[in-house]
Amino acid sequence: MTSPNSLKSRKELDAELGGAARAWLDEALAEAAHDAARTTAASDAPCPAASPYASPPWELRFAAAGRHCGQENADSVRSLLLVEARASLPAVTRLYEQGTAAERRAVLLTLHLLGLGDTALPLVEDALRANDTRLVAAAVGPYAAEYLDAHAWRH
Repeated sequence: MTSPNSLKSRKELDAELGGAARAWLDEALAEAAHDAARTTAASDAPCPAASPYASPPWELRFAAAGRHCGQENADSVRSLLLVEARASLPAVTRLYEQGTAAERRAVLLTLHLLGLGDTALPLVEDALRANDTRLVAAAVGPYAAEYLDAHAWRH
């Protein structure tokens, strides 16, 4: 199981991954960066509303990270994607709510890197109610330490 302190850097992943997995990661991170740039540009100029059913390509790659880069690297790859995409609260919430336990864990492990303030606390609170010890362990990371009140932290 991965802890927030044991998420691998891009450099560490590049050293571990084979050629096909590295190429997949390069493409996935490029898509995430492109979406972040597009989102930033869209916030500066009026544009038609996007379909609420459309997911950016990097979100599909978020789900496929374990298949392409190995389960042992999935948390780190997913974390890199969230950071590179500068994932918003709606995106993080969607990935958490629609994700598998492994995908939820990656979201929780990355919350402290996303600059969301206390707005993602409902995700942490949901994970703390879970019967999955992997989710509970991920939920009590640096984000929870910073934003959970003392009573919730003790529980």
